[in-house]
Amino acid sequence: MERLDLSQDEIEAALTAAKPRLPSEVYATIETVVRAYFTVVRLLAEKKASLARLRRMIFGPSSEKSRVALAGQEGRPKKTDASPSREAKPGHGRNGAAAYVNAKTVRVPHARLAHGDRCPGCRRGNVYEQKDRPGILVRVTGQTPLNATIFECEKLRCGACGKVFPARPPEGVGRRKYDERAAAMIALFRYGGGFPFNRLTKLQGCVGIPLPASTQWDIVLDAAPSCAPVFEELKRLA
Repeated sequence: MERLDLSQDEIEAALTAAKPRLPSEVYATIETVVRAYFTVVRLLAEKKASLARLRRMIFGPSSEKSRVALAGQEGRPKKTDASPSREAKPGHGRNGAAAYVNAKTVRVPHARLAHGDRCPGCRRGNVYEQKDRPGILVRVTGQTPLNATIFECEKLRCGACGKVFPARPPEGVGRRKYDERAAAMIALFRYGGGFPFNRLTKLQGCVGIPLPASTQWDIVLDAAPSCAPVFEELKRLA
């Protein structure tokens, strides 16, 4: 088989030329294979990928059965329940970005470069977005258990008749001071985390969002009937 030495620019040009001539699903498959090839070549060039990591990237994680089968084929002793287990190394409390399942994700575009621009380093090739390996930065911020927003609704008064025309609150705000999320957070702190009402009152006072203990009780009591059907269903399932 004849070997062709093609640069990334030449392969990108071939993809661009082939796109209008191929069915969309066929082109998507070919593009995925080519992008994966670029990733493997780059990792090998940077010497940051082990063979085990490349195997997982290309073929996916192996199952327990395949690991046992491969161990038997290679002549290695199979692990049994009697075999001593290796203790896991402590993680020091570090979590990767994938662990923050409810975190808000913000896409940050490059300030000076876009997909397909000429490389400012070598001035010969073009730069292409690495969709599978973006730069990840996890930023954890602090906030109070309950936040407050003050809406200053403008009022206009007629100079002749004295009639006042107030502005309406924003859509979805409503007239209630404490919304459903506030009630859920108070109940979660008190009954899920064992955080007394008085202690939450002190915490909220320290951050400038007052929340009296008696008010907390009234909020939870008012929200309890809406949760009763869920509680009864959980008891039935148990």
